[in-house]
Amino acid sequence: MRKKRRTSLRPLAVMFWLLSFLALFLAPGQVVLADTDVGGTISSDTTWDISGSPYIVTSSVFINGSATLTIDPGVQVRFNPNTYLQVGHYNPGTLVAEGTEGNEILFTGDSEHPWYYINFSYLTGAGTNLSHAIIENGGGGGNALVRVSDSDVSIQNCTIQNSAGTGLRIDLNALPALADNNYVGNNSYPIYVHGALSVSAVDNTSTFSGNGDNRVYYLGGTISSDTSIADPGIPYRVDQSVYINNNATLTIEPGVELRFDPNTLLQVGNYSTGILIANGTEDNEILFTGDSEHPWYYINFSNLTGAGTSLSHAIIENGGGGVSSLVYVYDSDVTIQNCTIQNSAGSGLQLRSNALPALADNNYVGNNSYPIYVHGALSVSAVDDTSTFSGNGDNRVYYYGGTVGSDTSIADPGIPYRVDQSVYINNNATLTIEPGVELRFDPNTLLQVGNYSTGTLVAKGTDEDNIKFTSGSETPAPGDWYGVYFTSLTGDGSMLGHTIVEYAGLSNYGIYIDGPSPTIDSCTIRHSSTYGVRVNGSGAEPAINCNTITANDVGIYVSGNANPQINDNDIRGNTTYGVRNLNSSQVVDASDNYWGAADGPSGEGLGTGDAITVNVLYAPFATESVPCTVPLNADFAAGPTEGCEELTVNFTDGSTGAVTYWDWDFGDDSYSNEQNPVHTYTEPGTYTVTLIVYEEEENTGTEVKEDYITVTESVPTAEFSGGPLLAGTPPLTVDFTDLSTMCGNDTITAWAWDFDSNGEIDSTTPEPTIEFLAAGHYTVSLEVTDNDGDNDTETKEDYIFVSDENPVADPGGPYSEIEGQPINFDGSGSYDPNGGEITYAWDFNDDGVIDNTAENPWYTYPQDSEEQPGGVFTVRLTVYDEADLNGTNTVSANVTDIDPVADFSADTTSGPAPLDVNFTDLTDSYDGITGWVWNFGDSSGPITEQNPTHIYNVPGIYAVTLTVMEDDDDTDVEGKVEYIEVAGECEIDEDCDDGDLCTTDSCVDGECVFEPVDCDDGDPCTVDSCDPETGCQHEPMVCDDSNLCTIDSCVDGQCVFEPVDCDDGDPNTNDYCDPDTGECVHEPIGCEINEILGDLDGDCDVDFDDRSILFASMRTCVGDPGYNSDADYDSDGCVTFNDYRQWYKHWRAFLSGQPG
Repeated sequence: MRKKRRTSLRPLAVMFWLLSFLALFLAPGQVVLADTDVGGTISSDTTWDISGSPYIVTSSVFINGSATLTIDPGVQVRFNPNTYLQVGHYNPGTLVAEGTEGNEILFTGDSEHPWYYINFSYLTGAGTNLSHAIIENGGGGGNALVRVSDSDVSIQNCTIQNSAGTGLRIDLNALPALADNNYVGNNSYPIYVHGALSVSAVDNTSTFSGNGDNRVYYLGGTISSDTSIADPGIPYRVDQSVYINNNATLTIEPGVELRFDPNTLLQVGNYSTGILIANGTEDNEILFTGDSEHPWYYINFSNLTGAGTSLSHAIIENGGGGVSSLVYVYDSDVTIQNCTIQNSAGSGLQLRSNALPALADNNYVGNNSYPIYVHGALSVSAVDDTSTFSGNGDNRVYYYGGTVGSDTSIADPGIPYRVDQSVYINNNATLTIEPGVELRFDPNTLLQVGNYSTGTLVAKGTDEDNIKFTSGSETPAPGDWYGVYFTSLTGDGSMLGHTIVEYAGLSNYGIYIDGPSPTIDSCTIRHSSTYGVRVNGSGAEPAINCNTITANDVGIYVSGNANPQINDNDIRGNTTYGVRNLNSSQVVDASDNYWGAADGPSGEGLGTGDAITVNVLYAPFATESVPCTVPLNADFAAGPTEGCEELTVNFTDGSTGAVTYWDWDFGDDSYSNEQNPVHTYTEPGTYTVTLIVYEEEENTGTEVKEDYITVTESVPTAEFSGGPLLAGTPPLTVDFTDLSTMCGNDTITAWAWDFDSNGEIDSTTPEPTIEFLAAGHYTVSLEVTDNDGDNDTETKEDYIFVSDENPVADPGGPYSEIEGQPINFDGSGSYDPNGGEITYAWDFNDDGVIDNTAENPWYTYPQDSEEQPGGVFTVRLTVYDEADLNGTNTVSANVTDIDPVADFSADTTSGPAPLDVNFTDLTDSYDGITGWVWNFGDSSGPITEQNPTHIYNVPGIYAVTLTVMEDDDDTDVEGKVEYIEVAGECEIDEDCDDGDLCTTDSCVDGECVFEPVDCDDGDPCTVDSCDPETGCQHEPMVCDDSNLCTIDSCVDGQCVFEPVDCDDGDPNTNDYCDPDTGECVHEPIGCEINEILGDLDGDCDVDFDDRSILFASMRTCVGDPGYNSDADYDSDGCVTFNDYRQWYKHWRAFLSGQPG
């Protein structure tokens, strides 16, 4: 029976089970992947799809040749260490790596041995996109995981994590489109911005966590096109200074926090215009900060700050490095409002060069110095009355002072001003001081109204809010500062009202009115060192009413036929006088005043109050201090009073009295009833202004100012600048900027530039950039035209200079002169081959220091000294052309040193002891003598005076010497022997002893006679002399010829030099004297071998040395070691006993005196 075949299903079941198991763990659509190795250059379109994933990058991948690499969702790209993916390499390349949410693309590697990065180069192609991707475990070598260089790649919805360096680096002003990325756990910064403009790429939709430095790194640099900084939710670290120029605008969004490194700054305008817009909000302020221990510098709004610049709702803190200010405003009208400026190492805000920023509602807190530092005289107008101040090192507004040359006002900020320097008002300007202002003046300062031209002061406080001018001292005292000085150039309408003037009088006055007639009413004038008010000059007729004048030495001092009206004042408590009138013919009206006592003034008055002098009309007088009613008087000031059409004029009421109504007539059929109106004149012309004031509609006062306002036609004024260089080598690129101005509301609408003075228009833009190629000068012209067709032209001759050859320096010369005499150097032979102007730099001693910059300078070489010795000097002339090219050349200057010639005289040279002698130095010296040493020939010590007096007490004949020295150590000696003869009375020879052993002293006919001692000993081989202390000296004549091989001696007064005899009698030696040692040398005379038979060592004798030589070669033959042919006497080729016997015979012969 046939058996049925059985088929086993067991293997199929196992396979089915495995597939079912895998299906549990594989998501729908997933398949099992296989590794794919990739690397090298991709030069054609390529796709990495899921089937080849993971892709193992074994060597770096480069996409170029305009190829596109597309990576599909879910693909994994695993990089080996030190590899990277570069998009664009020598030519464009494109990467499209677009994952999806939940199916991201993964770029990864070994975190212990990281790969490098994905690099989007400047050759990255359009359409490159990286989205829904995870990039991790790279940044090898401290690099970034993702690098973007000058590319606008899109990177969105990506996670950039675990970089060994930074997460994303943006270089070369790249502007990638970033959004909704996640930067996690990177070792350094999440984003590193290396291009100044690239900061615009940082978005405000991404997240950041766990990074080594969880800030955006921003290198800084120059912003030359419009740029914005968004708030990423973490701070920025600003590594280097940021400069805005080229008409660019930097916009900083609310919430941004910029943390500046030490010694960095933000500068608005740098060589060209820049604009900053940093406007936060009340709930989301912008923060500019740094490390308070190592502060950054400041925000600097330069004079090139563009219109529209604004800083609001911002905190600026922890800067002012180098003890500067946190915010600088330099000749700019930037808006700074609702800001906090705090914790500066110096001052908070500094205004310079007449900057007029719009300040309001700021808060100045905890600054080390002043909250506001005003360095421009006009900039004080910018200080507002809406800000707050607390905790500052000096909680005052610093005001440098200076000249107020245009209309200026000082508001009350709620804290005092410190006035550092005097304030001068001129140029027809008006300085208006608002109620409540307190000016604290430093020593030696004053407020002067009128200075070379007219100036006007309007300081009008109120009953409730006085103005105060006071001392800046913490312990004020009379005379701390000068005071208020109204000169003869004081403008109409000047006044002090409700103002306190105190602790002045450094020049004897608190207020000095020298010729004009300002109004002084309702003021308190006190604590002046001398005069409270001084009025001088025949034209001075000020109204001094309703004031309190107290605690001065003299209340009011009148001189020079001045005629002030002094009424309704409280004059009391002044030390010497209440009113002192020095005019003998002018009576001063001082009626209706209270003098501090009910019975009136003392002095020439009849009461007990403050004293008065003659010619003071004091009756009637007030018997008590009562409130004052100021008489009605119309007055006003305005500014500006001249300008072009559309001229806006601010009118300021200066009237006194209880004014209730103002009636203005501006002269152009326009009127106003405001107290301080603002009026605009629209047509050219000259206008008379009238003000009528009313007191309860009955009492009126009128002020008319004829031809007060002058308005001219509006026309443009052409002006321009160029830069950054106006001279240089070709090609020279110059950026031109139109600086033309318009008066009124007209605008400039057309520009016509001519850059080569050929009459043709080269450009019609307001700010052209021109490249100059050919050498030479260029005259530049700009014609501007406004919307009315009016035009103006500005021409700048030889404005641009292009140089392609170096200038030639010709220093002239050579030169020679004696020291101390000037030398006229001549550089006129120098020239510029390009025809440009040249400048000169002379270095007269080639020490690298420029000594003169004239063409033909004079120079005197200093007196000869160790530091400046006389001799030949190298003179170097360097000339520079306008392009700063230079040429140099040298020439010599021979300066001759002149030695001094000593000489002197005496007013007497003989006489009896004691003899007084006055010596006079007659030395001829060019340099000037700096030292003298006199020896008077007696026992006295040397004297170092120039013209000494010496007393000779002992009779005798004396030699006198003078040694002189110059600063350069040149010296000369003048000696005069037997120059002074001092006689004396005597009876015996002992009376004449002068203590000099070189004279024979004797008494002859009652007078001392001093004969020189004869020291000649008759020996011609001695040098005979006499020492005053030891007597005659006999020194042997020195005959040393410095030769050790001669015997030196003196014979009959002549030196004899005999050679040393070194002969030792040995004919076999060469005998001579060694000149270095003076010893005799005996050198043996050398011999040839066997010249003396048996002499084997050539020492000219036969001895046992020769036998030793022979024995050393015994039993050797030719070719054997040690064979000596000189010892082979029988010439048989061997040294044997026969040769010894022969040598022995020679030895015996030598000993017997028969050698050979």
